[in-house]
Amino acid sequence: MFQESEGSPLHEQMIDTTSFIPILDKNETPYIPTNGWTYYIEAVRSKSWPECKYRFLSYTSDEDSKVDMWEAAGTNQRWTIVANSGSSGAVYLKTTYGEYMSYSDDCENVSIKTSQQAGKNQEFRFIKGDNTQFQYYIQAVGRDSCDKRYLSFPVGCSTSTPDTLDFWYAAGPDQRFRIFPVQSKDKFEQSMNAKSPCPDPYLWWVNSTSGYSLICTGDNLPLFKSNKLTTDVEFLKTGVALSGDTKPVWARSTSRWAPENYHTQGDHNVIFVSVDQGGGLHRTGYVWSQSGVGPKMWNKYSPNYMELSKTAGGEIDSTIFKDPSDGKIYIIWKSDDNRVGSLYTRIWAQQIEFDGFSVKALSDPKVIMDSKGLWWIDSWVEGGTLVEGPEMVKLNGYYYLFFAAGKFCTGSYTEGVARSKSLWGPYEKMGVPLLSTGMVGYVNQQKIIGPGHGAFVYDEKSSQWFSVWHGSFASGSSCVRYPFITKLDFSSSDAWPFTRWD
Repeated sequence: MFQESEGSPLHEQMIDTTSFIPILDKNETPYIPTNGWTYYIEAVRSKSWPECKYRFLSYTSDEDSKVDMWEAAGTNQRWTIVANSGSSGAVYLKTTYGEYMSYSDDCENVSIKTSQQAGKNQEFRFIKGDNTQFQYYIQAVGRDSCDKRYLSFPVGCSTSTPDTLDFWYAAGPDQRFRIFPVQSKDKFEQSMNAKSPCPDPYLWWVNSTSGYSLICTGDNLPLFKSNKLTTDVEFLKTGVALSGDTKPVWARSTSRWAPENYHTQGDHNVIFVSVDQGGGLHRTGYVWSQSGVGPKMWNKYSPNYMELSKTAGGEIDSTIFKDPSDGKIYIIWKSDDNRVGSLYTRIWAQQIEFDGFSVKALSDPKVIMDSKGLWWIDSWVEGGTLVEGPEMVKLNGYYYLFFAAGKFCTGSYTEGVARSKSLWGPYEKMGVPLLSTGMVGYVNQQKIIGPGHGAFVYDEKSSQWFSVWHGSFASGSSCVRYPFITKLDFSSSDAWPFTRWD
């Protein structure tokens, strides 16, 4: 029998277990269970992955109808939510093979299996958890007369065999679950926000005359613009940002990645960009515009690339963050550790200042987050994890560190977020991604894959946060990345951000 972490069955009275989650018929946000959508259901274990690796509700396709927890998320860990219109808030959890998660209404029998039929003993309710990390308790409707009716898992972690599931009195720490969207019910359409490719998009507000500008990875850095910001806006290409004049040695390669612009003062703007120095080793430098924002206006180059973390793998994906609380300015970047075979990658920060057309360091570089602890992140290095494309937003007393994760141009690429009360960390990672292939839609019946490398902007006119990110329709060498825009909100109860499509 599982331990009761909170000490008493009365712990369930600490939450409103009658306030179940209304099951949506339209996926307004991927964090609320939606009728017809397919999810992985992850147990929120006492330790992060991979220390507790058995965490996914799982079943078999043979005569053994047992439900337990497995160490991987695949075909036998997919559950489709089927709403029961005849029972308020009740759903069935359907397997890939057409069976349903099932239980006994005998209060002494706490086992969980699958059944070919969907009836009273296959009904569940999702109940919002403790307002952190979009967590849920899962309650067996057909056991309402039983004390033990909350889906539960062991306090400890198995390291070699699947962990069992049963029911427990309380809705507490060992009864919390997350849902991870795998597949939508319908092929919902999204707008592709530019007709030309735009990998690693960065979006910023210029002024009331020029509107918004968008810049992308590429040779001389493609440049787009729009006078407004909506989810269906089309950005028009205006040219390239960099002039064709002679460039210093560090900037001569046409392999230029993840540019971001920062407005310093007046008409002065500076683009930070990572450039291949040979053999795939990228370093970061900057280019100034003294005449505002427009095609070929950035033409004053730093004489050399910046001395950042000077890691063996190089530095890439830099962003500039000005802290609204004190006006201090920071450069944040990813060390390209996976390029030299490291299992993990790191995000760094360093305080800087602008001195004329130079950038000076005011602190030593420091690692503020690494790629460990999230099961849905993979890497080009076997067995590793990879984060990149950092962006920082300060809101609600938190520093939100957004990051892309996994292998770009594949279906596993995602966008995630972590938060901290201090810019220097430590950062708590949100246990579900902001964007994943399973969450996003289609363009002309073509599935968008690999959403990520987002930029985040608050639009004053609409009082709405937006995220612009890239996605593709094919992986590998056939990958071409285009920009997409979704709304971004922050939960009023727990202050975590989430995306939505309404």
